[in-house]
Amino acid sequence: MLSILQLLIHFGEVAPNLAYCDTHLVIYHAYLQSFFLIILFIKNYYVNKKVFHLHDMNTINLNQLLDFDKL
Repeated sequence: MLSILQLLIHFGEVAPNLAYCDTHLVIYHAYLQSFFLIILFIKNYYVNKKVFHLHDMNTINLNQLLDFDKL
């Protein structure tokens, strides 16, 4: 399984190839947002054994979700 650093390096290498025009940049940005949201869902599931719901986002400590050391 790839580490977070390896994933970021991989996306850093892929990004210039996708950035031919503004449309590709918008699609790539949306893809990255989706990717990291999926990472948060998976992390939260394995740490807390439950999946948070979008309507609970206001009550979630984002610093706790982004702490990848506990993955």
